Amino acid sequence: MLTIVTPTVRTAAEIEALQANWASDPCWDIEDTEGFEAHHAELLAYRLAYEERIEADYQRKLEAKAAELGLPGNVVAAGAFLRLEQQLRDQAGTIANLRDALTIANEHVAVLQGRARRGR
Repeated sequence: MLTIVTPTVRTAAEIEALQANWASDPCWDIEDTEGFEAHHAELLAYRLAYEERIEADYQRKLEAKAAELGLPGNVVAAGAFLRLEQQLRDQAGTIANLRDALTIANEHVAVLQGRARRGR
């Protein structure tokens, strides 16, 4: 016996919720989402338009950084500069985390030294 499975048609609210969820972390091809097979073409168009917007935004950001650096149009240098800025932010975060850990360790050492002095 042959069983024909008809894809479920989702509501606009369900599609919008999926799109919002996906846009917060677009780590999969939204058009391949299980349960949304009936909307493959619509979701593919959404993903491609989203990726196009993201790329256009990044290109504008590169152009603006290049102009800010006095290198209008040199998006390669601007990209390298942006990557270096991100690395510095990442390293600053790491340094802050290490500083916090060191502060906590020093507090523990002070407590232990106090106990040792009191003979505990």
